[in-house]
Amino acid sequence: MKSKTNISCGIITMHRVINYGSVLQALALQETLCLLGGNALIIDYVYPESNSASISETVIRKVKEFCALILARIGIRTNCSNNYFKRKSFELFRKRYLKTTKKEYSRDDLALLKDLDFDVFITGSDQVWNPKHMLQHTAFLLSFVKNNSHKVAFSASSATVLFQPSEIKILTKYLSQYRSISVREQHTAKRLEEISGKKVFTTCDPTLLLDEKQWQNYIDNNALKPYDNYIFVYILSYEINPYPYLFDLISEIKNKYNLPIIAMGDVDALKSYFGIKCITYASPSDFLNIIRNANLVITSSYHGTIFSLIFKRPFISLIQKNISTDSRAYSLLNRIGAQKHLVEVGDKVEVENLMKNVDYSAAIASFRQESLNYISEHILFNIDNL
Repeated sequence: MKSKTNISCGIITMHRVINYGSVLQALALQETLCLLGGNALIIDYVYPESNSASISETVIRKVKEFCALILARIGIRTNCSNNYFKRKSFELFRKRYLKTTKKEYSRDDLALLKDLDFDVFITGSDQVWNPKHMLQHTAFLLSFVKNNSHKVAFSASSATVLFQPSEIKILTKYLSQYRSISVREQHTAKRLEEISGKKVFTTCDPTLLLDEKQWQNYIDNNALKPYDNYIFVYILSYEINPYPYLFDLISEIKNKYNLPIIAMGDVDALKSYFGIKCITYASPSDFLNIIRNANLVITSSYHGTIFSLIFKRPFISLIQKNISTDSRAYSLLNRIGAQKHLVEVGDKVEVENLMKNVDYSAAIASFRQESLNYISEHILFNIDNL
């Protein structure tokens, strides 16, 4: 029998994506497992596959970056140089905080992945079961793991419940081999129960497993803080299309509070608007610090919403009008009683109301504890017959 203090856990998730939520959720799950006594490693699976580009593609990219960096030295910033600095900041953050397998694995290395030896294999969070890549990357369904191994999913997400027959076939095949499954969204849990015939739990996004004080440990002393007071706009265009509504919303709030606006994410539409300061690259540490110090956050990002909650910042969580009530932000904010922060694109906003009573710590702590209980009962339990 193995005790909870020496159970080895192999996590496969989207830790390499240049996205703040992706790397921070991977960190949070690994850190939580270790804090609870487990021995967790992230399987260094290469996704997106651009990270494993051919030699010729790599050479071309490096030449472009070299030219862009020369221009950056004389004050001319390009998308190429901005992307380079952002990618490097993510690489440094991962190297500093994530504990990964010594070897990295591509989709072509599934045979080698079978040699990995963990007590528990975990499909981590983020959109690991998104149909857009599920058929090509069955590694996120632990297809490389022996059938008699202990397989668990924690807060996995599929982004949709509209699966094609070929995708249902894949899900049915591999989910049947899991000992336990938890997902991030309630509607996903319901659909996967129908497909798999298994009980599917709902647990919180891993970033909510750590509290405000714990996240502060990952904010560097020199982390970016643009102003003493400001409004932070963080828009991801693949989430929603907030324009032209967002222009009017920013104008109204800026006139009311007379605070500078800084923006990150997909900022092209905002670059020449309202004198907004657009931050084109920032490290994950910078991202956390910018939200922590903002007077107000306006975001379409799920993790922008989550970190506003964690740092108790006033926020507006933009969602598309007539969106399904199963959206990620909708589900989370309704669960913790923070639905007043949900704003449909086009709606009038009572900003004063959103600036009050923004501490949802008790509700978050309850959700966190439910999720920690799942980890204790289904991952870090006493394992027999290994």
